[in-house]
Amino acid sequence: MSNAEPVTPYQIKAARSLLGWTIRQLALRSALSEHMVTTLEERRRAAEPDGQTEQSDAAASVRAALEAAGIKFTDGRVSRARMRKLGR
Repeated sequence: MSNAEPVTPYQIKAARSLLGWTIRQLALRSALSEHMVTTLEERRRAAEPDGQTEQSDAAASVRAALEAAGIKFTDGRVSRARMRKLGR
């Protein structure tokens, strides 16, 4: 999944769960408010990666924080999030 593709609410929740992070921990690592992280997780679909809305910018920050922690987002028929070994 390229960085231009949107991260879905399901992927955010799944990635956070894989890491054992709370909403607060993800908010701190993404430099966002807990409210914004909750908003991203409760949407019905992914924010468009147009970079012109607060939510798309926030989604990019969340994605970067999760990827830095070892999450790899996959594409395919089902959007997924999985752990990858750091250093690869």
